[in-house]
Amino acid sequence: MEAIVKKYFWTVNLVFLALGAWLLAGTVNVVVAHKLQPLPAISKEKPSNKSHSRGKGNNDNNRVIVDRNYFGSATAIPVEENPEENQEQQLAMGAAGEEGQPSDLRASLVGTVVASSPRWSMAMITDL
Repeated sequence: MEAIVKKYFWTVNLVFLALGAWLLAGTVNVVVAHKLQPLPAISKEKPSNKSHSRGKGNNDNNRVIVDRNYFGSATAIPVEENPEENQEQQLAMGAAGEEGQPSDLRASLVGTVVASSPRWSMAMITDL
């Protein structure tokens, strides 16, 4: 075994030299590229005090998304809410501030989101 190591020791040295050269070349390449990178141009004009408004390009991009209608919401017909039905639903759900009832579901409350409209209030639960 010792004879084989002595016989091919030069190849081990050659591999380590090649690896070192490769790492050195990569480092030099990164440093030179950083030094040759042009500096950003700074304009000497004073910045305007006007608030930046959205350009027309943003609206064009939004129009593309709306035209694709991924979720089918762009062509949805708005539903008119009936206040009488909303009151009935709220009464069926229970009054605000009412004590919660124990449940036999194997679930754990993670968090809640409360909005001024009960329609947008929600809770996040996980299954145990």
